[in-house]
Amino acid sequence: MKTDAIAAGQVVNQQVSKDAGKDFVSKDGFLKILTAQMQNQDPLATQDESQMISQMAQFAALEQMQNLNSAMGELLVSQKFMESSMMIGKTAKVAVGDGKYETGVVTGSKLGKGTINIVIDGKEYSMDNVVELNG
Repeated sequence: MKTDAIAAGQVVNQQVSKDAGKDFVSKDGFLKILTAQMQNQDPLATQDESQMISQMAQFAALEQMQNLNSAMGELLVSQKFMESSMMIGKTAKVAVGDGKYETGVVTGSKLGKGTINIVIDGKEYSMDNVVELNG
């Protein structure tokens, strides 16, 4: 029994060390900690059930918030991509740095690294850099 407790503690410590430096414990870490607590509790002095239910409710709420954040991120990308598609055929003025601008007809839109890009004269520009759009 004592060997199991030590092994469970090592698993929890490994997960917590993986999560070190973060402002949160991952879902896996939380479940491993909860499982270790349940496995190593004294059968004659079990943990308060309301405490365990509270922890499970917090975990469920955390998981729902993460799912919502993921869905919102996907929705925002879809919305921005739709907006960039609506620019096709219009003349856009894009800031390219140092007070310089490129102007041309938008011929396409692409999903770039962490951004939505529009295509003008075969070159990609971040949609965030568009300063003027004419129909």
